[in-house]
Amino acid sequence: MGKNTIAKNFIRYHEVVGRWRRARNKP
Repeated sequence: MGKNTIAKNFIRYHEVVGRWRRARNKP
């Protein structure tokens, strides 16, 4: 349970960060 939850949160975190960075890099 612990490892699975961490992995899921890790993927979700990267997805959000990627979207946020892309939106911020847009001129």
